[in-house]
Amino acid sequence: MKKYTQQLLDDLEQKILNRWKEQPPHYFESGILDFYVQPPEGWNKAEYEYLKVDTLAPSFEAIIGEMENSRVAMADFERSMFARFGLQSLQFPPVEHFTEEELAALVLKLMRLWAVYNFTAVFPDALSNEWRYKTLLKRMLKSANFINYGHIGIEFCYYNPKDCPFPLKYCGCRDF
Repeated sequence: MKKYTQQLLDDLEQKILNRWKEQPPHYFESGILDFYVQPPEGWNKAEYEYLKVDTLAPSFEAIIGEMENSRVAMADFERSMFARFGLQSLQFPPVEHFTEEELAALVLKLMRLWAVYNFTAVFPDALSNEWRYKTLLKRMLKSANFINYGHIGIEFCYYNPKDCPFPLKYCGCRDF
């Protein structure tokens, strides 16, 4: 499985790089200390700025315009996150096929992929990589509204202990 895992990690990194070349996260240089939005290896900022000077710092008008035109984007809303990312769910084996180290690397790459498309998955701090991996993949089966500007946070725990989707040992919502 080690060879397949490395190929999958390399494929995800290439998708991250391709998206950076097309549209880097606009909050990349805003001073936010976030490992998920660090430039991937191979990204050439100077080359990007030569092609698209204005996208690293979007104007207020660009952000509002995208929100106003979101109805047009809704036609594309029906596609799953997997499809929008150029992936298929079959590419991702069940968690029992991975070592903990491989699983941690896959979760990190998936979180970086989400970040480059302006999504952030919000998990309980104590949640294991096994649960993060399964939860990310399950969410990627569903559609999402993709945006170039702004940010979409997706929370998986709604802080209601009766409806908590995670095992007791991982979620702190029961402590409230």
